[in-house]
Formats: sequence, structure tokens, C-alpha cells
Amino acid sequence: MPAHPRLPDEPAHSRPAGSASGLSPAAQRRRSSSPVWARVSACVQDARLLAVRAPAGTGRHRLIAAWGRSHAAQERDYRVVEAHEVRAALPSGQAYDAGAAVTAALAAAREQAPLAALAVILPPQPAAADAARAAGAVVVEAGDLLLNRAEAAAYCGGESAWFEAAWAQFGGWLHAWDTLLDANDRTPDQQEHGGVNVSAVADELHPAVTDAWLTWIQAQPAALELARIGQFPVLTRAALAHVSSGSLALGLDPAQRVGLAQREADGPREGATASSWSVPTSLRRVCAAHLYSVDPGRAREAVRETARALNASGRIADAVRLARTAGEWETLTPILLGGWANLLDGNRDLIVGSFQAIPPEATRLHPALRAGQVLLDPSEINTAMPVSNVPDQSAILEDLRHQHARTGRRQGAEALTTAIALMVYERRLGLYETAGMRAAEVLQLSAAAPPEVESALHSVAGFEVGLSSLMAGQVQQAFAGYELAHRRAAAGDYTTGALISCAGLALLHVYRGELAAAQASVGEGRQHLARYGPHSRGAETLTIVSALIALEQFDEPTAEAELATLPAFPANSDRWPFHLLALVRLALLQQRYGDADRMLERAEADRSFAAHSPVAARLMNILRVESQLSRGDVRAALSEAEQRLGDSLDGLIYRAWCLIFAGRRVEARELAAQALSLDPPVRERLLADALRTTTLPAPEGVDEFVQRYGHRPRPLIGLVPLWQSEAHRAAARARGVFDAEELRRLDGIGARRFASTEEMPRLTPRERELLTGLSRGLTRKQIAEELFVSPNTIKSQASSLYGKLGASSRAEALAAAERWNLI
Repeated sequence: MPAHPRLPDEPAHSRPAGSASGLSPAAQRRRSSSPVWARVSACVQDARLLAVRAPAGTGRHRLIAAWGRSHAAQERDYRVVEAHEVRAALPSGQAYDAGAAVTAALAAAREQAPLAALAVILPPQPAAADAARAAGAVVVEAGDLLLNRAEAAAYCGGESAWFEAAWAQFGGWLHAWDTLLDANDRTPDQQEHGGVNVSAVADELHPAVTDAWLTWIQAQPAALELARIGQFPVLTRAALAHVSSGSLALGLDPAQRVGLAQREADGPREGATASSWSVPTSLRRVCAAHLYSVDPGRAREAVRETARALNASGRIADAVRLARTAGEWETLTPILLGGWANLLDGNRDLIVGSFQAIPPEATRLHPALRAGQVLLDPSEINTAMPVSNVPDQSAILEDLRHQHARTGRRQGAEALTTAIALMVYERRLGLYETAGMRAAEVLQLSAAAPPEVESALHSVAGFEVGLSSLMAGQVQQAFAGYELAHRRAAAGDYTTGALISCAGLALLHVYRGELAAAQASVGEGRQHLARYGPHSRGAETLTIVSALIALEQFDEPTAEAELATLPAFPANSDRWPFHLLALVRLALLQQRYGDADRMLERAEADRSFAAHSPVAARLMNILRVESQLSRGDVRAALSEAEQRLGDSLDGLIYRAWCLIFAGRRVEARELAAQALSLDPPVRERLLADALRTTTLPAPEGVDEFVQRYGHRPRPLIGLVPLWQSEAHRAAARARGVFDAEELRRLDGIGARRFASTEEMPRLTPRERELLTGLSRGLTRKQIAEELFVSPNTIKSQASSLYGKLGASSRAEALAAAERWNLI
């Protein structure tokens, strides 16, 4: 028979050393077997993986001992994974996750004993049981270890006066009652329970045991509910070592194993010793049997007090779970509305599930909850996808506006959450200008909020203001929002806010052509990703920004490599206009004009809802003009610029660009000067300045332009107009400001060249008709017949035409006319 590790009936740390030797024969007999084994053996005896999730003292080790004997009888090896092994399974410094700890502990045990059957004592969190089930375990819960009356009678040696008293007081938790007596060094007679007054014994027990363990055992309904959600108290001698902390041993996680930090601890009890501790009144109420059997209302209030205490101590996730599981929606609502932002880091599923779990009768009183149910997506908190398919969208919007008007003056967490929900809802309904104006109100509410409002909520307010303002075309306000998010995230060590704010600031900087600042924000954002793990919204935005930075410098390989990690066409999210911008500009750089056209057409068809946002409309209009300019269709480009961009800053710049091609340099210079007078952002300023310089005779103005162009990384797009004029290009190259790689990229873009720096020749209507005839290959005689004039007249007009074009032959005249875009 194989050797097996020792299987203690109870863990050594659950009773004082030497207590086992003082047990009476009856107590030793009870400890030799599990009274529930006959009932549960059919389900667990052949289990290769057994998991027990129940507090110490409830017979969990006796059950495992019986399971071990069953395996030993069949000469099968087995191993027990104790609770402390599970707690120690995660690497030092890693955030505690009960499910991950169980998975890691099981993996370690299987590595040590690959063929052995395993039994594991689970931590109290429900996630631990889920992880065990996922691994194929048979899970025994605390309720499974409750004794029925027949088992309890057999356990106590038959029904007696003591049994009747104990059964009435503790019911099926007699396992734990026996453990309490043993753990407190009762005499053999008292351990035998013969003739002992149960209430008297309870009063004499250690105060900590009386408060924590005994009342928990008494409160069977409360105990089962608290055990179900992983909140049952566990008293061990290790916990008693922390008696000075004023805390209670709740099953939260190893760091809080000895208790929930008490914000409003009870005063010291009379006669309390140094080894006693103070237990929160709210938990004593939760664990009092008479509250559940006599006064359910007070019991529910106890749950509410406990949830509020958890929230006040910073255990927001635990408070949300407790209130949600107990169905205390009135308690859950302020906790959720005030603390949901804190849960974005690592508890996203809890946020979504909690919002979705709240019933309609509760959400009617709080429109922000209804908005949250619509707006919160399980995979991503924020997208650009419209909510127009929700039947009661208008009702939700009106209720949100009413609640915002009512709560906005309170300047608290709920008021700020309501304002954020309203702003995001308006944005998702396509009311971009309204959402942009609402963003200003959110900034004001954040500035006026009292100190108790969490930094995480301010940070969420900031990055939602940033996105809403950007989609509305309000760039300065967008900067204010993302800077608020970044500042508050740093103050509260808030990962989600730090990452999204870095991505948002990077996007704004590259949007304005501030490449150095954009590159710095990308670097900081990627440091957060490396430290805290993947985040779809932040990571994809950083990738798009990196591609745009590369495209501004005509770094085609880098842009292509960055975009290769993203979908081939933008997903429907708040990033899609900028993703589209990067994809189309790369296609134009690679002269894939058909791909560029198809993407623009699909964007207008598939994203028509979000395309109504000012920023998306602006980018798509610019891309349409750039597409025509890239392929050399100047007339179409000018038409697009006039129709789509008009007299806006972009319209002035792109119209000036087209007019230079047409030889109308005076008009182009006026438009470029007008654009510069509007104090444009970096990218637009460089373009307007380059266009104005190109209208001047080279090298006039080139030296000044080059000297003020800025340092690397810098957008090379501003140099393209100079590179389209041979004289200006030569003058810019001669200054020695740009390095070899920049010059190579500029030389390789293949942009259409401007014909000359001189003013386009002005032809008379008759000369234009003559030029058209020459381009058709007609002879002078044929042209004269079409125009009803003599051949001598045509000869005279041709001489004038050739002179204006600087040509001495038909071929030279046609070539010059083509350069001037006259034919």
C-alpha cells in the first residue's frame, strides 16, 4: 500500500496545542469519522479532485479524511492542498485573485504528484469554487456539511437534554460548536457536553469567539448566505495574533484574512483583555440568529450597514457584491454610482453585471442606472456605436436631463456620475454639439466636487470630457479633459485613467501636428501597458497615433507595421475616424488610390451615424481632397475643396494648394496669408506657411521658413509644397537643416511638380479656342474653318499664343499648356 501524507481531522492551527490529548473518548470517537460521509460519499468518494469551501470547524477535514481513506482502501495515492498553500500559490506582489490562486495551487500540486488524487481547502471567495469546478473538481459547500437531525443525534451520542438544547441553539452547526469547546480548553466533562448549560458555556467562551464564531454558528440563515458570497468569518489562532488591530476575521482575501479594517470600531468592552478584539456592531447584527428569525427588517439593515462599512473602508468591490447579492438595491445604488469608476481597474465585469442586475423598479428612480445599462458594453466601456436602437432612448435622455438639473447643485459623486452619463448618452445619440457643451458642465462639476469624491471618478469625467469635446471639434476643451484625467489618475494611482488619458493626449497632439508631444504621450502610455497589462481602448489608440506620427514623417514601413496589428477597416469605436485617417493616408502614400476610394465610400456608408461628428466630417473631407491632389487631378481637388471645406481653415489651405497648380499664385498667396492669420495649429501653420513661401520667387522666404520649421520629430507634410517647385526644393536642400533620411523620404513621395514660380499666362478667349484646336490635332486651316476666320488670322493668333507660353513650336506650346493645366 502506498504511503500517504498525514490527514489531520482538524488543522493544527484551529485548536491549541495539546487539546487533542485532552479529549474525552466520546469526543475522540466523533472525530474519527465524518457524520455526513454516508450522505455525501456517493458523490465524492471516487472524485480525483475534491474541493471543500467551508469555514474551519465545520467538519471539512473530517470529510477529507474519509475521502482519503476511501482512496487508500483502493491503493490510490492522494494529496491534500491546505488553505495556506492556496494563499501562498500566487507570486509575491501579484494582485490577489482567489480563482487564480486555486488554479496555481492545483497546478503546483499536480506537478509534485502527477498521478495523485487531490483534495483542496478553498478560500471563501466564490471565484475559488468556480476555478475548482473549471478544473473538474467536485465542490462541497458549507451548507453540504450541515448535519440533519439524525446525523446530529448520532454525532452527539443520542438525543438528550443537552442535544435538544444544542439543536435548538445551533442546529446543524454542531461540528463547529464542538470545535469551539475544544479550542477553548474546556474540561473533559464539558467537552462531553453532559449536563452542560449551553448558554452559560457560550457566555464563558473567549469574547472574540463569542462575537465572531459563536454568533455565526447561531445564525444559520445568515451564515449560509454569507458563505455563499464568500463573506463568512473565520477565526483561527493566527487571527487572534492580530488582536490589537481592532478588526474582524472576514473571508475577503489573504491580505484582509484577519479582518475588515474598522472605521467606527466599538469602544473597549468592560473586562476585555489584551487578547480580545472589538467586532463591528453591524456584523454582530448580521450574525445574530434572532434577527433573521424574528426581525428580518433589522437583519436587512445589518446587511446594508455592512455594505456601507465595506464601502467606507475602501472595499468598494466587496460592498457592491454584498449589496447586489442581498438584493439591497437602495444601498447598492449610491455605492455603484459613487464608486463605479474605481472598479474599471480589474472589476469591469462586476460593473457591467451590477448595472444589469438592478431591476426596473430601482432604475426608474435613478436614470443614470438605466443609462449605464445601455452604455456599458461587456467588452469595452465606451464606443461610438449609437444607442438609437433602444426603444426608450428619448425617455432615458429626458430623465437624465431632469436628474442632472436636480442633482447638479449638490456637487457630489452622484451628481458628477449623472452628468457624465448624460454627456456620454448625448454623444452616443449623435448630439455632438450638445455633448460638447455638456462637457463644459462636467468640468465645472469636477472642479467644485467635495474632497470625498474619488480621484477615479474625476479621471473618468476627464477622459469622457476629452472624447466628447474632440468629437464635437472642441480641441482646447478636449485637452482640458484629458489633462484632468491624467492628473487625477496619477493622484489616485488609477491605471485605466492613466492609460486612456495618455492615449487621448497623444491623439490630440498628433491631430495638431505636435509630434514630439504625441511621441512622449505614446511612450508613457506604453509604459502603463507594459506594467499593468493589455487594455483594448488605450492600446489601439496608441497604435493609431504611432502610425499617424510615422505617416506625418513619410515613414511608410513603420506606419504599415503599426496598422498591421489593427483590423483592415476601422472598428465601430470612438477611434475609427483617426484609424480611417491613418489607413487612407498610407494608401495614398503607396499610390493605392482604389483602396483609398473604397475605404472612404465604405466609411460614409457604414459609419454615417458617427460621421456626423464635426471631427469625423472634417477628416473625411480632407481625405477626399488629398486623394484628388495625390493622383494629380487638380480640378477635381479644387472642386472638392470648395464644396467640402469652403472658407474654413482647411478650405483656405487646400484651395491655395490647388490654385498654385493652376498658376493663380496671387490668389493662392492671399488664401495662405488668410489661413496664417487664424493662428492655426502646428500642422496647418506649416502647410500654410509653405504654400505662401512657394508663391514667392525662389529663394525668397525659403531661408526664414526652413529656420522656423522646428526640430525632429517634425511633420514633413509641410515641406511638400516646396518640394513641388524645383527652385524652392533646391533652396531648401541647400540650407542643410534636414537630414539625409528626411530628404530621401521627401524625394520619394512622387508628388506632382508645380510648373513654374511665374504667374500663369493669361490667354484671350480666342487663344484658348486655338489652344483647344491644337490639342485636338487640327491643322491651322481646319481651326480657321471651325472658327470662321481666315488662316492668316489663325497664324497671327498662334504667334501670340506661342509667345505667351514661351514656345517655338506646336509641341512646346502643348507641353507648356499641360504644365499650366490649361488643357
